[in-house]
Amino acid sequence: MTIRRTPFIVDSYVFATGGIDDILQLDFVDDRAQGLGAPAKSMAIRNAGAGTIYFTFSEDGEHWSGIGSLAAGALEGYSYDDGISITLMHIWASAAGTTVTIRATPGV
Repeated sequence: MTIRRTPFIVDSYVFATGGIDDILQLDFVDDRAQGLGAPAKSMAIRNAGAGTIYFTFSEDGEHWSGIGSLAAGALEGYSYDDGISITLMHIWASAAGTTVTIRATPGV
């Protein structure tokens, strides 16, 4: 697969029910519509509310990061200089109607 130079974008995804059974699963490498062809090396996630967003990352599909959280209105980002390598991401929300936006770019 060729490495893409355009960002991976999830724009204003709304969780229908919230809770651990309502997970948004992202595959930055192999997503059929917009896979980067390489792990993400920079990433930003924004919670537009109403609940709390929870997320975890994996570099290889086996080993996962701890669970991070973002309150309504919060933003978190990682740059290339942070040395990250994200292949997979799981995101869920505490409440129905919570909206998340994500941007990721490929590594070299």
